[in-house]
Amino acid sequence: MVLFMKVEAKQLADDLMALPEEERLGIFFRLAGSLPFDAAQLAESARRAEEMHSGVVRSITEPEFNDRMATLSDRFRKR
Repeated sequence: MVLFMKVEAKQLADDLMALPEEERLGIFFRLAGSLPFDAAQLAESARRAEEMHSGVVRSITEPEFNDRMATLSDRFRKR
């Protein structure tokens, strides 16, 4: 999905990213609740956000992802 933002929206997003994680999480839930998702989608988003926030799962960088995918691809090719 490509998002095109007006200058004002980009500035707001930049300002929001400077907030502490806890405040950004609260804003995320408030915004997510305003979008046209069904309850299951919203619950799944909330569950995943909580997993990230609590440390149950961690994000990886794009290079880490690419390295892991290359390793898996090599393993399957060798079979």
